Parts: sequence; C-alpha cells; structure tokens
Amino acid sequence: RVLAGVYPPSNGEIRCKGRIASLLDISLGFDLEASGYENIFLRGLYLGLTKHQISKCIDKISNFTNLGNYLSMPLRTYSSGMLMRLAFAITTEVEPDIILMDEWISVGDAKFMAQAKERLEGFISTSSIMVLASHSEDLIRSTCNKAILLGQGEILAQGSVEEVYHHYNFFGSSAFFDKDEYISIHPDLEASMSIPGMAPWMHFIRYGIFEGRSPGCGISLEAFDNDPVFTNALQSKNGLAAAERIEEIAPFLVSFVPPKGWRQNKELNYPNEFIETDGHPLISIEKSLERYS
Repeated sequence: RVLAGVYPPSNGEIRCKGRIASLLDISLGFDLEASGYENIFLRGLYLGLTKHQISKCIDKISNFTNLGNYLSMPLRTYSSGMLMRLAFAITTEVEPDIILMDEWISVGDAKFMAQAKERLEGFISTSSIMVLASHSEDLIRSTCNKAILLGQGEILAQGSVEEVYHHYNFFGSSAFFDKDEYISIHPDLEASMSIPGMAPWMHFIRYGIFEGRSPGCGISLEAFDNDPVFTNALQSKNGLAAAERIEEIAPFLVSFVPPKGWRQNKELNYPNEFIETDGHPLISIEKSLERYS
C-alpha cells in the first residue's frame, strides 16, 4: 500500500519511475452507483489516461471481461468476481509499467483465470514489473525472478527467489537462534537493530558470524575453528552456509543449551568428519538423543 501511494512511508522515501497500477483494492477508483462503462472512464482517468486513450481501449476491455450487458448496469449489482474482472481488464489494458498484486487472481471461472494468467505472463515477458505479495511458494517460484522476505515491516532478505527461500526455510526452522538472546549477549548491537532491514539473524549471518559472535544457546564459534566446512564457508563469505553448519553440529556440542521447544531430529547423522577444537568436545549421537528426548 506504500508503493501504491495509499500510505506514506514511516521513514525514508519511495522512488517510482513509470505508471503504477494497483490490484490491491479492486474498488479503488470505482463508483459503485455508476455503470461498468462509466467506471472504465473513471478508473482510466485515475490511472492517468486521457478520455481519447480510454475510448480506444473500451472494446478490448469489454471483450476481455465478457460481462456483456452488465457493463451498462451499476457496479453495486456486480459480484466480487465481476468487479475483479473489470478492474483487471482496465488495469492491464492500459499497460502500466508496474502492477501491484496481493496474492494471485483467485476469482472468476477457469476461462477468465487462464486469460488473466496469459496476460500477466505477457507483461512479465515484456519487462514490465509486477510486485506480488504472496505466501505461496509455488506461485512465487513460478512467477517471480526476484524476492524480498519481510518480517514485522523489515526487509529480512532480498535477492533471487532461490536465495531468499534458502534464508526463509533455514531460519524458519532454526530453533537454536533466538533473536532476543542474541541481542542480550551482544548489547552493543541494540542500536544497529533499528536500521531498516537489519534483523538480528540477518546481522548474524552478514557480520556476527564473521566477527566470532555467539548465536546463543551456549554455542561458541571457537568450537568450529578446526572444522573445514565452517572455515571454508567463512573464507568464501557465505554466512548462511556457515550458520547451517552450526545448526548441524550444535546438538552434539557438550556446551549446547537447547532452547525452549527444541526437538532433536532423530535422523541426524553423527558428523564424523568434524574436527573437534580443544575445550569444545562432542557427545555421541546416542547421548545426544538421550539428552534431548
């Protein structure tokens, strides 16, 4: 809604180049007492078109919606699916530079869904921009080529879809990382946590892990000094790979303090290739299972 201009940013600024069309609120720019045809003009004007430009699009919009005589009737008589058809047809017919969507088009019959998908794929292939807010991994992977992971208004990760889902899947299941504990054992970081996009775990994989900061739960990074997997990850500046190695080894560290709700994965394999560091021994897989059962 900030990108759509509905809300101002709480800090910073938004810079947009090109015409933005929003499908976040299908009634935006519509008059429910006016007819479908009248609303084509109203929404077209709202999108920045001239009356002449809108007139040239009316037949195409009408054909795409397949609403027939309903276009001569007030919008208050429309179902939500009919409103979406009209809004989608107008928005995409004017060929905006940027389309904003919340989830996918999910109303209408199979024919309309197929038409909508084909048109959106056409926009993407011609280098138009579509910003899609969604929780569907299948949809995001099949539609998007870049992704942003948001959490409580913060950008937690951004990059390729594969890279962002790598972050999401790892930290979504990583019980050993407690953001509150991380800040409490590193109080000098409290001020930096106010920086937009700097979540505690993002700080850890970007900076903390290279600075030797403990992620908490009794884990000392000195325990990994002799581990080639961990050290190679650090040398290649791959903080996420290094964090994954910590999660893999943590259950076998004598010093590990399982966080609340921890459940030991019984299918974990003992890390025979791990080279222990003096003062940071490992326990056997049997003792690990006993300790966390």
